[in-house]
Amino acid sequence: MESKIDLASNRAEQLKSAKVILWDEAPMTDKRIFACIDRFLRVLHPDIDSPFGGVMVIAGGDWKQILPIVPNTLGNGVIDYTLKRSAYWSMFQQIHLTTNMRARADPEYAALIKDIGEGNLQDENDTVPLPSQLVASSEDEVLNFVFPFDEDWTNRSILTVNNKDSLRMNEEVLDRLPGSKKTYTSIDSATEERSFISIEPETYHKETPSGLSPHILNLKEGCEVMLLRNLNVATGLCNGTRLKVDKMFENYVRCIPVTKGERTADVVCIHRIPMTSTTDPEKVLQFTRLQFPLRLSYALTTNKSQGQTLQKVGLMLKEPVFTHGQLYVALSRVHCSDDIKVFNHDRSMNASNTRVHNVVYKEILS
Repeated sequence: MESKIDLASNRAEQLKSAKVILWDEAPMTDKRIFACIDRFLRVLHPDIDSPFGGVMVIAGGDWKQILPIVPNTLGNGVIDYTLKRSAYWSMFQQIHLTTNMRARADPEYAALIKDIGEGNLQDENDTVPLPSQLVASSEDEVLNFVFPFDEDWTNRSILTVNNKDSLRMNEEVLDRLPGSKKTYTSIDSATEERSFISIEPETYHKETPSGLSPHILNLKEGCEVMLLRNLNVATGLCNGTRLKVDKMFENYVRCIPVTKGERTADVVCIHRIPMTSTTDPEKVLQFTRLQFPLRLSYALTTNKSQGQTLQKVGLMLKEPVFTHGQLYVALSRVHCSDDIKVFNHDRSMNASNTRVHNVVYKEILS
């Protein structure tokens, strides 16, 4: 893994002038990325024989949360790719934070999610109990809880385990909004590296990989969307930024940022851009999609929600969580137990559906 930043670029100059790097969500960062940044900073500072070229790195994160996503790595094998399994870990001075500031108004709920995150409540089937007041009996109950017709829907989300379910739930929420839909259809084509493979365009149309806009993008005026690419970091138009659709045109979508910073524009215009489905050379189905870099933001995968604070959450467990930290992350997005509902599709756990699957790799917590 090597940096693609041109040594003569403005980005390289900015990094060269940096005295401190603040690295958020470090536990979910592959250790090879730390090594890549270390090598790059050493090149920028050839006279300094120190890690990261002498630049101070302050890393933060919660080891109970989701770990790096490493293709073709199963189960707790992902631990070998974490910062804790790198030569850099021993170089950090470790400071342990003990108070959940997000849930400090509900200490009982804070204690529950801490126990879930540490794997203290697991039974022999790796399931944990949830308080009955958190459990919903249907998808409609969850939708009505998170998106009632008479309240503001800002900073509310349905969370799902997989990408497919989040796309489906987004369409269901969009149907609840007043107004008519406008549909934008993408143009999909093979990447240059895969142009020699004959694949029908319809095959690409059916695919919506994580981080890519759908082939058919349905929008309504007033709906909330998430930006999927960094368009202008300086003005806050970054991957993950939430926007509200103000007006829809044929060649661009006019949006209003949901959260405004000092340099955030009042109105932004989003145009179609080419987006590549994957950069993994082992993936045969590589394609480029020309589409607006937007997705409806009413439903997200649990992984995508990490780092966010939400007012209301509905956790849809059509499938059980499958990796370390997913349940903990989903439950810890809110301030208190009154702000979340969980619908478990699997009724084999128990009749009342109050037990759900949980995955914790205790080795990473020690």
